[in-house]
Amino acid sequence: MTGWHALELQVLREQLTPYGCALLAPYAIGEQPLEIDAVVRSARLFEHQKRTLWMLHHLFRKHTILEIKSVAESFTVPKFQKLLGYSHLYLWKEELSEDDIASVALVTHVPEQLLAIRKWKRLSKGFYQLAHGFLVSLVAVNELPIRSVLLILQNFRNWL
Repeated sequence: MTGWHALELQVLREQLTPYGCALLAPYAIGEQPLEIDAVVRSARLFEHQKRTLWMLHHLFRKHTILEIKSVAESFTVPKFQKLLGYSHLYLWKEELSEDDIASVALVTHVPEQLLAIRKWKRLSKGFYQLAHGFLVSLVAVNELPIRSVLLILQNFRNWL
């Protein structure tokens, strides 16, 4: 995990804890290096929280696996496959149903090669989903209007 991840996760933890959410990061799937960037656990989303993060709430489930890529990192096909593998391991380890889990990759740009080999549904500019048993989503920050990115960052603490 990079220093960037640690900083982002600390901010998330501080914002989510008052709402009764547990941010488990890093979350060990097995022996090193099998590790997920972060898992957000939440019993449910309340209506006011859905309004706060109107752009992201539809991507999350009771257990949401987050893969965070910084500007310096690219989200390649092998990294996507690793995210799916870790998600399946988490599903099995926690004994969950596919309806309880989601995987979300927060990336700085759209990985065109990845979009080409999978049947992604573009929900709106910057938001992509894939039907894969459980919910899999891509958030391409570079496609979002700067106002949207600022709203997400500003209101994240009010969500969950």
